[in-house]
Amino acid sequence: MPLVKIQHWSLTPTTMGNLAKSLPEIVSRALNIESVPEAHLTPNDIEVLFVQGSVDDVHQDFYFGVEVEAMHFPEREQHKDAITATIASELEGVVEPFYKFYVWLTLPIAGYAEVKKRQ
Repeated sequence: MPLVKIQHWSLTPTTMGNLAKSLPEIVSRALNIESVPEAHLTPNDIEVLFVQGSVDDVHQDFYFGVEVEAMHFPEREQHKDAITATIASELEGVVEPFYKFYVWLTLPIAGYAEVKKRQ
């Protein structure tokens, strides 16, 4: 299950809402690998977390950063630059034009387990 963290220093509630609504679709589409069944993604597979930065952070003049962490697949690794460019490009249509932001993709070799709700 890919995790998207939005590290932010100055976002309006409207922008945060737009990101929360748009990112699952954008990220699932960008990371999906049609030829690898284990790498098929839907928007419901994406977790989005907002992390408020501190006034003590050194963040240049970025308003926010989009940090995407998804399980490693060689096919994703081969297209990592295209994936980040796609996410950044699609987000330009979601946020106001004065926002400067970055997209960072990490593809760790990882395991995943899920515990279902129990009665």
